[in-house]
Amino acid sequence: MGRLPEEFISQLRQETSIVDLFSTYADLKKRGRVYVCCCPFHAEKTPSCTIYPDTYSFYCFGCGEGGDVISFFSKIENMSYMEAIKTLAQRANMTLPIQSNQQKQQVTISKDRCYEINRDTKDFYHGMLLCRENRPALEFLARHLINSPQRVQIVKKFGLGFAPDKPNMLRDYLIKKGYSEKELIFSGVSYGNYDYFQNRIIFPVIDSRGNITGFTGRSIDSQKSRWLITQKTPVFDRKQVLFSINFAKKSSSKTLILAEDCLNAVAIYLTGFENVIALLDTNITFQLIKSIAQYANEVIITYPVNQTILNYFSEANLPTKTLNLGQMQSPENYIITYGAEKFRNLIANAKDANLIQLENCQNGLDLESKQDKNMILQNTIQVLAGIKNPLERDIYLVKTAKKLNINPDNLRMQVNQNIQKKFKSQSKNANTRSLTQEELTNSKKSIG
Repeated sequence: MGRLPEEFISQLRQETSIVDLFSTYADLKKRGRVYVCCCPFHAEKTPSCTIYPDTYSFYCFGCGEGGDVISFFSKIENMSYMEAIKTLAQRANMTLPIQSNQQKQQVTISKDRCYEINRDTKDFYHGMLLCRENRPALEFLARHLINSPQRVQIVKKFGLGFAPDKPNMLRDYLIKKGYSEKELIFSGVSYGNYDYFQNRIIFPVIDSRGNITGFTGRSIDSQKSRWLITQKTPVFDRKQVLFSINFAKKSSSKTLILAEDCLNAVAIYLTGFENVIALLDTNITFQLIKSIAQYANEVIITYPVNQTILNYFSEANLPTKTLNLGQMQSPENYIITYGAEKFRNLIANAKDANLIQLENCQNGLDLESKQDKNMILQNTIQVLAGIKNPLERDIYLVKTAKKLNINPDNLRMQVNQNIQKKFKSQSKNANTRSLTQEELTNSKKSIG
């Protein structure tokens, strides 16, 4: 078999939970947004292996072993990379692309033709959602989007639909309308002889000009991967598009509310915020943040993000705020539990994202305790060292030093030492993941 498309490999990584896979070979412990464990590739008593769910990867700081979810499975099962792909694809119910000469000579398809197919696909799935036999799909929406009179209008406004749990209903429908199988595959709505989406709530993705560029589907079956997204096509790239930007750009507010996924975005919209958008890829890029900056002068992030993402927003001169959801894992859960009014108050009282990160350093710790204060200090140093912009970092540093009643110069010295240590570690591990010249330069610049 020839080289597989990168879109397929990327989709396989997302469909295969590295946390679930890793947990069958090691005991994992959660630490913030990552997991740690004793490395399954060498003997050790203290965990030195870190699993990064957001990037579907792992790295052991003890033996240097690392890679993505596919290479992990390949190494742990002692099989080739291609064998690992085949096995994981089978587990994820994904069909390997056919790499025949005939398929390589695929017909080209214009952007306009893609838009036509997407419009007809949206209409088909929207009709399926309203069918009596697909009532479980509407019941799913009622549970997750609050059973309110607005729900009917929202379903129509966003063009929400449902992909039945049948292999080729959409394919047969579109072929009858005159599209070829190759066009359906090329546009991303079909995968081989099967519909790409099955048994999922469908969220059409519409660009700022009103074109339907692709789709994302939320499974209503807990046994399946939660989200499935259209693969790359002539009009769609998940790393470059935003859900609901067509509505948000019309809002009079210059603040955009950023949701983690489409379902949370629609739930937030239902509370009265038209200025909400959602990501289609967890690995948000600087280029996408620059696109967001065209429509906003401030962003409220409604889910946990790491410092790298906050640095991207800072580079784009886009201030960020975040929410305190308490024990709730998402705005959707918060709204269902406490109601729309309390969520609106939450948005109104959103706080600076970096300040929240620094405040969280004290969670569960007593500032009056010497031992706890030392732990708070170490947590604070880690957060401050992660802020890339030296001037921005120093502003937060001075505020934090005053709050903790410590000398800002001493804190600054420890933060700079931490940055230098990280830089040396990055340089040392360059043989595992080659650092770009830009990364090396930025690391040096970040030392204030």
